[in-house]
Amino acid sequence: MNVITRAPDAAQATVPLRKRVQFMFLRRSAILLAAFTVALWPMTAAQAHDVLKSSSPAKDARVTDISEVTLEFNREVTFPKVAVVNAAGKLFQSGQADLRGKRVIQKLSGPLPAGTYTIVFGWSPPTATPAPVRFLSP
Repeated sequence: MNVITRAPDAAQATVPLRKRVQFMFLRRSAILLAAFTVALWPMTAAQAHDVLKSSSPAKDARVTDISEVTLEFNREVTFPKVAVVNAAGKLFQSGQADLRGKRVIQKLSGPLPAGTYTIVFGWSPPTATPAPVRFLSP
């Protein structure tokens, strides 16, 4: 017995191939997009935070006469809050912090009694932060 098979026509043979190519393209695009997202995610998270570059007085400095503290960040900050606190929790800042580009300047309420002070900074009401700056007033 002879079996006669009919060859598929050209239009029918290319449709599945076209769909396979489209699927492969979409799958590869999705994989590349996911890879780029995973690779770039840490950079966007790191760039989202302002980093303190320097402070005046510097960390662990001993000062005798001081009327203001200055914090310099890696980029411009908005709505900064700065508190200068002694070991007993008393605040010594005066008024709002002055924003000058990447620098934040906080005036003090007057001469500081002898002791250890901490500069606490943030962008909400001043509370404890992971990296306060401490200085001593003899």
